[in-house]
Amino acid sequence: MPIHALLDKKHETRGIVLSPKDITAIVAAYDQALERLKVPDRKAPMALLVAKSTLELAKEGERDPERLCERVMFLYRVRALYDRATVEYRQLARDCHDVARSRPSGRNRTVLLDMAREWDRLADQQEQVGHR
Repeated sequence: MPIHALLDKKHETRGIVLSPKDITAIVAAYDQALERLKVPDRKAPMALLVAKSTLELAKEGERDPERLCERVMFLYRVRALYDRATVEYRQLARDCHDVARSRPSGRNRTVLLDMAREWDRLADQQEQVGHR
């Protein structure tokens, strides 16, 4: 289970002292988050990401398993929103490119290509913000 491996690594828990009660709370929050995110395989890459997120939030001082789980869930809901927006922006850029290809050279084509570049720029920006 990734959370136990992280808790055993000294560099992952640097700066905080965890009591057995703290560890129990962190593991409970992790298990609950995986259940809510529907990640049954504790060896899956997503399980490791959730473990790291849970431990990072615990380093900030949160020890209540319910609140800790809610904070983890919030992180993944926000990330999902950014990912969805990125996909939509990329699709709009492709649509602008497609329409531009069907137009003869001129002002309309230039405007469509400018719009496509702007949608791609917004998608890049969303990716950067969503993965902080």
